[in-house]
Amino acid sequence: MKKPINFLEDATKMMAGAIETAFAVRQQIVHECQLLSKRFVQRLDVAPRAELEIVRNMAALARIEQERLQERLNVLERRWQAQQQMQPQDISVPGDGAAVLGQDQSGGKNQPKKSKE
Repeated sequence: MKKPINFLEDATKMMAGAIETAFAVRQQIVHECQLLSKRFVQRLDVAPRAELEIVRNMAALARIEQERLQERLNVLERRWQAQQQMQPQDISVPGDGAAVLGQDQSGGKNQPKKSKE
């Protein structure tokens, strides 16, 4: 009866060795995949997460500043429009208004007309 016990012990040792080998192979594969992925990311020249967060914060601040400036521009435009409505319009000539500015319609130069003599 000693032989069946040795057979079971040997089978158990063999299975334990196979399981250990499988775990070792798995760890080696995971390690190699991590190295490959790190090399791949380095070749892509991807920005680190910290730099990405800095740029994201800068963009948010820029967006806030742009909104503030837009509101300021809107206020100034409303003021300007209110002033324009309060002031009478000095120049109200249809067309390009050249006659009001003292220019003729021939390109802005006041030249005497030549006689055909």
